[in-house]
Amino acid sequence: MTAQEVLARQAERQTENLIYIASTIPSDKLDWVPGDGCRSALDQLRECATAVTFFWDIYTEYKLENIQDRFKGWMKARKELHTLDELTVALRESTQQLAALIRSAPEADLGRNVEMPWPGEYNLADVFHFHTWNMSYHEGQIAMIGFLLPKAE
Repeated sequence: MTAQEVLARQAERQTENLIYIASTIPSDKLDWVPGDGCRSALDQLRECATAVTFFWDIYTEYKLENIQDRFKGWMKARKELHTLDELTVALRESTQQLAALIRSAPEADLGRNVEMPWPGEYNLADVFHFHTWNMSYHEGQIAMIGFLLPKAE
């Protein structure tokens, strides 16, 4: 198995893990937040479902620029997805788009430098993995929401 196949497979599997955990939240609680400053399961899914396509040039241009302006646009675009079904479709589609790109990437490109607007060194393999890492993080956050949901009396 190549590194590209591992990265693509992990993204696809994590997509299904995230969808599964979100499906365990009752539909009338998908917008529930456990407290001030917290995010709902739906809001976290919105992030994961839109990040890949909104920041696509990180994978093709090897840099991330104009982060403040782009972030504002991304926040607005995320609000266009409202239901778990819409988010599931968008998440699967964006992951498949990324997985196809990962699988087609030449081995030599995985170590290629990617310019990021924050400190540290990043290569293409790192940024290919960000989507999987982000979904894994939000899977845990959504699982915690499930534990914190108010119990029906």
